[in-house]
Amino acid sequence: PNAQFAIYEQADTSRPVAEGVTDEFGVFRSGKINPGTYIVRELNPAPGWTYSDKTSPERVIVAKAGDGEIEVKVDNIRLPELIIKKQDEKLKTGLSHFTFRVAKTEDKTESYYITDESGEIRLTLEEAIYTIEEISGRSNYIIDPSNKVEIALEPGKVKTVIFENIRKPTLILTKLNALNL
Repeated sequence: PNAQFAIYEQADTSRPVAEGVTDEFGVFRSGKINPGTYIVRELNPAPGWTYSDKTSPERVIVAKAGDGEIEVKVDNIRLPELIIKKQDEKLKTGLSHFTFRVAKTEDKTESYYITDESGEIRLTLEEAIYTIEEISGRSNYIIDPSNKVEIALEPGKVKTVIFENIRKPTLILTKLNALNL
């Protein structure tokens, strides 16, 4: 749903004869058009999707009188997904409220994200190579500043990266004379 399309007469691609977005079933209907040669152009894939390498976002269609409905199939592929998991090294339980920097290696653009209550960050990103780095977290855990991960994200694939930290030790002091010993 919500992929944006436009249909142009091949002789005049300056203004569309029909345009709109796909419905919840992924269908866009142009309405009646005159016989002729048209260019069907996908202007924007649905959110979370990108153009597929299997099909072109632009197709030439010949509509003849009496054709009825002409079905044009357009294929998209999901954008890459990245899951960052933050967990306790010993207990393997998720840790919330840890901040991560996710930087696109190519152009150095970066964003910051915080783990949710289950200790996860789920992202839909562009195809690229990213560097993931733990920036800060809860004060009762030791953060390794050298712990960075570089990962290549590919369309249609989900990649998971796990960061683990050790809880800081706790000293318990007992004053013996308070126990009357």
